[in-house]
Amino acid sequence: MIGELNVLEILYIWFKKHLQFENAGFQLSAKYRFHFDHSNGILHIAENPDYQSDFFRLGDPTEPAVVKQITALVGENGTGKTSFLDYIKNVVLNRQEIQQALIVIKDSRERHLIWYDDSVIELKEVQGRELLSPCFESPKALSPGALPESSAIFFSNVFDHSYENQASHYYNLSTNYLIRGDRLQRLEDERFAEDQKEIDVHRDKEIHRQVLFVHKYKAAYQQELPIPLPERLTVSLRDARPDTELEINKLLEAYAPFYIQFNKAIEQKITEEQKRLHKKDITNREKIDVKKSIFMYRAYRASVRSLLKELAAFQNDPYLDSILGLLNLEKVQSQKETIFQFVRRFLQALINRSNENDRKLWLENIMKVLKFYDIFSGNIEDWTERVFSIPIELGDVKNSGSHQFVEAYRGSYRAYPYLDFGWHNLSSGQTAMLNLFARLFTRADGYFGDNQKLSKDVLLLIDEGELYFHPEWQRRFIRDVISFLTIVFPNNRFQIIMTSHSPFLLSDLPGSSVVYLKHKNGRLAVEDGLTSGKKTLAANIHDMFALGFFMETTVGEFARIKINQLIEELELFETRKERYYFISEETVAYLLPMIRSVGEPLVADRLLERYYQLLEDNDPERHALRQLKYWQQELERLRDKEEGRND
Repeated sequence: MIGELNVLEILYIWFKKHLQFENAGFQLSAKYRFHFDHSNGILHIAENPDYQSDFFRLGDPTEPAVVKQITALVGENGTGKTSFLDYIKNVVLNRQEIQQALIVIKDSRERHLIWYDDSVIELKEVQGRELLSPCFESPKALSPGALPESSAIFFSNVFDHSYENQASHYYNLSTNYLIRGDRLQRLEDERFAEDQKEIDVHRDKEIHRQVLFVHKYKAAYQQELPIPLPERLTVSLRDARPDTELEINKLLEAYAPFYIQFNKAIEQKITEEQKRLHKKDITNREKIDVKKSIFMYRAYRASVRSLLKELAAFQNDPYLDSILGLLNLEKVQSQKETIFQFVRRFLQALINRSNENDRKLWLENIMKVLKFYDIFSGNIEDWTERVFSIPIELGDVKNSGSHQFVEAYRGSYRAYPYLDFGWHNLSSGQTAMLNLFARLFTRADGYFGDNQKLSKDVLLLIDEGELYFHPEWQRRFIRDVISFLTIVFPNNRFQIIMTSHSPFLLSDLPGSSVVYLKHKNGRLAVEDGLTSGKKTLAANIHDMFALGFFMETTVGEFARIKINQLIEELELFETRKERYYFISEETVAYLLPMIRSVGEPLVADRLLERYYQLLEDNDPERHALRQLKYWQQELERLRDKEEGRND
């Protein structure tokens, strides 16, 4: 036995039978080509004559490439691209017993292992074994200690409720996993996190990852990203719909009477401010101040509402017995203090009475959030009634107000969030790209306290990473990923296996880096890009669309139907004309706008030609004579037919 493989690179996987894969081999190495002859038990290995070492290197030509190999699995929906990645995650990375498959893997010391299911596969011979020297064979399963230092990362923006897990040295950065995994991590960190919803925790953690990334990347690396890093973080309140009194009583229980009174006071202040906002003589500066004031009233209300809901959930705690006595608005009503002063005084009283560090930290974070409102209110001019944005300061995260604000907010609620975050002027595609880089950045050593160090060699699995991207960004996707990994992980070496159904990626990949999957004659066909005859590297993207692999036709399906209907109508009129019917221009004029709308010049010209041919030689008198002749011929034919019957 080979002992312990310290890193993992997958070179080849052959399935006798797995889901939709049957007698199918996947080439994952650019240097070698494999073919397994199952009937004779022979594994053939050959060198790729067109192999180029460090092909995916960007930057210093004297340095080895950070990205060693990229393999793209390309195919239409339902061809098993994601299933293939699932197999790697669930079987290879989790060291499960292999079934009905043969896998060739390699470690950093160029040791190779042929791992296969000997219950259905008889490996009699390895032709070309010397190319993989030293090479070992291992039936069934890897030993428990094998691959201990291997690191793997899985990224996907897809959310379809699929169950995802994580294992030692395998970091799952998919949306499906993080929605659950973010909450699991918070449960480990915080005492009261069991009351928080998965989606709320995930939203907080996601924005936290993004804020950290935006802060650190430009300052640390002095490099630009393919998207402009956002300069402002948008904060919005979750109080768009007012609670009914029934909802308040149900949610707040003993605190409901106070909150109803508190809410009325807030609404009265907001109404007064809104009246000021609509005065004719109000200045722009005054409008900004009024909008800030309205926001502050709503923000304080949202914080108090969340706080009281949390307190109601823990109402059996003896600590809460004396709280009701503090909930008194007499000073506000007598104008001896403002609503803002009352809320801060109430919070400070709760903090002073608390003997538990967890509770005290929670209340202190609420106070911090309120103080940040005051701090930011002096620097922001683009307030709306429920939204404001704060600048992102680059450099030291610890001294960044925006980062501290997000951190304080994350600790200011247990189960009832009251703010939402977003990015100013960032599209969904830009947000998706920011997500990709921010999640990968969490594995960069030195930025996250709980971060386990990646092994030198890393397997990176990306499932439709270009999802949500504009076509131009899809075209640049390979380059952007390579550039990012080269900058952030200069000491690591990545093998990337990605899935896609877009041809935009292929123009950056040689044929040896592409595996095609397609339904053919009712079965799934797996085709090696090197032997397929399709030259992809630097190929024209429009030409690849026309190959017929990605689409059956390069015309939209609805447009194809409309053009076919147009052709049928032209043919109908042509048949009527042959029968000497008169075709007036008014009769067919409705076809002309459709013909003129066709974008393909050859099709449009041919349709236009047929349209005008209908109107040629279209004198009404001549058509009447021709039609009369036609019916005379028809009458003669019918007479001959009748006489033939009589004979």
